[in-house]
Amino acid sequence: MPKFATLIVALSCAVAPVWAAEPAPSKVQGTLQLNGKPIAVTHVYAHQTDNAEGFAEAPELRIALVDRALPAGSLAGVGFPPVWGLAMQGEVRGVMLSMTPGKPDTVRAIWFSGEPGESPASVSGGDKWKKVSMSAERVSGEVERQDTKPSGGFDRPWGVYALSFDTPIVHDAAVTADLKGKAAAQGSPQIKVLRQLAAAMKAGDMAGVKQLTTARSFAQRDAQRRAASISDADFKRGMQKMGAQMTAEIGKFDRVIVRSDRAAAVLKEKDGALVMELAQVDGQWKAD
Repeated sequence: MPKFATLIVALSCAVAPVWAAEPAPSKVQGTLQLNGKPIAVTHVYAHQTDNAEGFAEAPELRIALVDRALPAGSLAGVGFPPVWGLAMQGEVRGVMLSMTPGKPDTVRAIWFSGEPGESPASVSGGDKWKKVSMSAERVSGEVERQDTKPSGGFDRPWGVYALSFDTPIVHDAAVTADLKGKAAAQGSPQIKVLRQLAAAMKAGDMAGVKQLTTARSFAQRDAQRRAASISDADFKRGMQKMGAQMTAEIGKFDRVIVRSDRAAAVLKEKDGALVMELAQVDGQWKAD
């Protein structure tokens, strides 16, 4: 997540610097229950994607109302933002509202139960705005949901909440490089790392996979494995199969978009785009 920086405008040598006003702090209050369990919502964050990668049909505004502070960049990303991984590791609970910027009626709720290994539940419909205001730099609103507990042994997620919030919007980092065409993309350092990762997976080289993957991403996958009680042998076989599939796909990528220390390898398809994300850690690109 890009950090807000104070902007200094030097008008001239004879004029004192002008400091841009800091954005007003975030505010959130209300009640939230997921699957009958109360969650104390204490923090709210908002991030808007620009969809330069073409992964979605439109840019996306993500508003996370959660029970603890999140690391910077937790709502950024092309597909599944890092907050998903935190939720699957049991490190955050709450709800993320996803919508097209300026169109609150498109809202979709993603629920973070905080149960380790449990994937966030995505639900459309049922969220009602009592009030909402959106600008390019800030979003505020009051949202309610009143699900009833499923009956008859039917196990589906359900939520009851009434939340009000006001928070600045953080935008995607600017694109610093856009490598278009198969030759440019395939010759990039990012695709090289993905090839190395696919080879390590195909060979069942767990140490190699760990070295070529961010700690966050590796921990997320390990949490999923443990929650599903998948044995080491079965996990290795599955990884080898995925490595073979990944090897075949990587050679097709024809675009790499770089945003400073993050990147996305993109393959445009009929129904959207296949995207593999990477992050630069200590100067080395790793799959994320």
